[in-house]
Amino acid sequence: MSERADAMTVLVVDDSAPKRYLLTTWLHRAGFTVLQAETGGAALHMIEATPVDLVVLDVKLPDMTGFEVCERIKTNPRHQALPVIHVSAHAVDVRDRTHGLSNGADAYLTEPIEPDELVATAHAVLRYYQARQRAERLAERMTSLAETTLAVNLASSVTELLQVACQGAARMFDGSAVVAAETIDGEALAAATGDNGQPVTLHPWVDGGTSPPSGSPSARTAPPTGRRPTGARTRRWRSRWSGCGPTAHRCT
Repeated sequence: MSERADAMTVLVVDDSAPKRYLLTTWLHRAGFTVLQAETGGAALHMIEATPVDLVVLDVKLPDMTGFEVCERIKTNPRHQALPVIHVSAHAVDVRDRTHGLSNGADAYLTEPIEPDELVATAHAVLRYYQARQRAERLAERMTSLAETTLAVNLASSVTELLQVACQGAARMFDGSAVVAAETIDGEALAAATGDNGQPVTLHPWVDGGTSPPSGSPSARTAPPTGRRPTGARTRRWRSRWSGCGPTAHRCT
């Protein structure tokens, strides 16, 4: 059990207290945080109320079968990617395993189960789950990038361009964003938005040394008033502050 599982939460669902104790102990030793439920209904409620990364689910439960619990998890859009490992001492027929896997289970273990087998299976399904999450996040970012690129190209003014670029950057990087541009007349403008979809605000970019525009997510103090930046100072400011959120991804 050399592979660690820090910060990963497993829900063990079984109506047998001794069996829950064994499974919980093995998973704890492997570094998992473990929650417990005795019934299918309790498990479904806990999944809704608490972040869970993996469910270890007995097939035979007092209120419903583990197959039914798994099917409800997998048909819920919020939890359909949540991995489920079936554990059973009763349903060991090939048809039962096929039924469990066909209903969405990611693995099926039959007793007697060795501790290393349980932990290795948990790590395997979690690796797939995490890879799927990364792929989905990347796909969402690529979609946002395509939509933002189209909106930027359709913008009819610098103001509209800044607004759509800032909104797109905030969506792509899931955080605050600052985007700056210079008009054809040499006026420097910046658009800023905070976290959680806050509205985009526009600011004139005045000569204030290296401070970001007032009201931007990165601003600690409002910049002093003065003339707008020109020439080398404009280029220096644009190089420093034309970014998206705290990681300063370039947007201009």
